Amino acid sequence: MPDPVRTDIAMKSHAALEPGGAFLVYQFTARALPTLQRTFGDVQRSCERRNFPPAQLFLCTARGA
Repeated sequence: MPDPVRTDIAMKSHAALEPGGAFLVYQFTARALPTLQRTFGDVQRSCERRNFPPAQLFLCTARGA
């Protein structure tokens, strides 16, 4: 996915959340992580190893107003 599209999705998702709201991203690579960190600031990362291939989970929390 082109970076401008990824950034647009992240920004619109952040804008749709209330302060403290959460956005869960489930991916097979960490390619979106820098965009999520720039947009949300607070991103918790984990891995679901029971999935094949293993999936990465990014729990993003919306910043306060």
